[in-house]
Amino acid sequence: MRYLLTFFIFINHLSYSQNIIYVPDQYSKIQFAIDAASNGDIVQVRPGIYYENINFKGKDISLVSEHYFNFGATQLIKDTIIDGGKKGTVIRIQSGESSSALIWGFTIQNGLGAGTNDEYTSGGGININTYKNIDGLLPSGASSSPQIKHCIFKNNDGGTGNGGAIHAYSKWKDYGISSPIISNCVFYDNVSPAVLIDEGVNGLFYNISMADNDTIGLQWESTGATNIQSSLVIDNSIILDSLALIDSVSAKEIEINSSNGVSFGNNYGKNNTNIDPLFCYREIGEYSLHNASPLISANEFVGALDVGCHSPVFNLIEDITIFEDSKSQVALSQYVQYTNPVMLYVSSMASPTFSAKSLSGEIKTSVKNDTLIITPDTNWNGTSEIQVTMKDIADEKTSSFTVSVQEINDLPQSFEWVYPTTLDTVQISENNSFDWVTIKWTKSTDIDGNEVKYWFNLDDTYYVSLSDTTYNLSHSVLLANWYYDELSAREFTVTVSAIDSAQNSSVPINGGPQKLFVNRYQFLSTNDDLIPKNFKLYQNSPNPFNPNTHIRFDLPNNESIRLTIYNIAGKQVAQINKDNLSAGQHEINWKGQDQYGDPLPSGLYIYRIVAGNKTSTRKMLLLK
Repeated sequence: MRYLLTFFIFINHLSYSQNIIYVPDQYSKIQFAIDAASNGDIVQVRPGIYYENINFKGKDISLVSEHYFNFGATQLIKDTIIDGGKKGTVIRIQSGESSSALIWGFTIQNGLGAGTNDEYTSGGGININTYKNIDGLLPSGASSSPQIKHCIFKNNDGGTGNGGAIHAYSKWKDYGISSPIISNCVFYDNVSPAVLIDEGVNGLFYNISMADNDTIGLQWESTGATNIQSSLVIDNSIILDSLALIDSVSAKEIEINSSNGVSFGNNYGKNNTNIDPLFCYREIGEYSLHNASPLISANEFVGALDVGCHSPVFNLIEDITIFEDSKSQVALSQYVQYTNPVMLYVSSMASPTFSAKSLSGEIKTSVKNDTLIITPDTNWNGTSEIQVTMKDIADEKTSSFTVSVQEINDLPQSFEWVYPTTLDTVQISENNSFDWVTIKWTKSTDIDGNEVKYWFNLDDTYYVSLSDTTYNLSHSVLLANWYYDELSAREFTVTVSAIDSAQNSSVPINGGPQKLFVNRYQFLSTNDDLIPKNFKLYQNSPNPFNPNTHIRFDLPNNESIRLTIYNIAGKQVAQINKDNLSAGQHEINWKGQDQYGDPLPSGLYIYRIVAGNKTSTRKMLLLK
């Protein structure tokens, strides 16, 4: 029935139309168009902000936004704004305009009334009053009774006690009663009170929403002449202010209390509500009803402009791929599509919540706000379907996607020293020079099932690759790496690392390198014995290495040397020159960098030393 009534009114206004005047196409300002209009004309205003304070000047015209011709486009109401600029009342209807005067589809804001001094300039948004003759003394007997439909009133101030959004007042009520009809409008953030229905006014309100105004949303005062009764009918409306009083001479009242309840007495209205209407987004002034509002039934709704927001569509979530032993996060809100672009759907009372579950027990899911966190079990790889449910106040919707967890090559597991301990000492003499010291550690395993081998390293000069967890380190190796023959005791550093068969990862033994203390007897040599007899290039240590390695060589004579390093393709990548080295043992620490100081990639490299007319070449392996 409500839609039929609205349609009838719409057609009725079109039938009386003589002309359509366009703003800003024909007139840059709304007032200019009103001045040019005649009774029955339509002044159509395109979306935009119009900073004006306008006056109907007694004309029965229709001032409409494009929403008048496109009823479903509620956004046009928000986009077509008449702003009073806090310079006065936004719209004055106080010159005997009849019910054929229409205001439809605007946001009316920032109006400022003059207060109590002049009833003709009170009301911040709209002032409705009876007409006075040009001399300002004698009434004409003409009331002002406009229709105001599908409008938003916000941030208007009527001055102290004089209607922030609307002040309707029949100063000369003995000569006529104003009877405004106000429907499908929203009032918020207005002050003193939002709407004041003063004496001598028969007001009809239906499908009205009042919320979050300053102190009083709707105030009805019916005082003065006893032979003229004013009335107020409120139907299908929502009033949710902290305080709202409507008083009459007979003490009949409508009261909005602090609990947001509303009670209407003595048949002054019907179908009004005291329950939560479920506005779409009250926090930003969006007072259209959510489609799940309890105030909607049989295609009818109480209050508000329209049913302006709907449950969103939950689109399919994209499949993702992650690596083993890693987490992933998915922002679920990006898959929510709002089917009604007029309104933002998100609301403190109507925003969707998410939950998720994995169809595989090896993947755990959790949701924090709109973020889905996916956590596979340690070392697990494979695929699993994830179901995500979006729930709002209207319904539930589910979206599914697949998580693929790719295998990675895990590091070998940690392992422990068995021997040596920090207090162990090795005694070497001529009698046991062919014996050995046993180095032992626990086994390391690889969860990927790869074979594990071990790098044994002595002082970064001696390296052995092993499959076993035991290595018999011969005394002769210790003596061969005893660079200072005059010493009878020294400390060696022993390191063991585990490497898998893919040779792209290693784990050092727990506790780090161990110290091996060695004493030797009857092996002291003369200083002449310290001079090498021949030129010799030793194998680098450690090898494989990362990131640096030691290259040791013997010089029997004083010599300048050139160390050149090539990649496996034979391209020179680095060169180190040493001039005037003395005869003896020497060592160069190479950091795995090219001649420009940039790190080189993993791979096989060739190193060559040239000393005078002597040359020697060896291979080494860089692993990262």
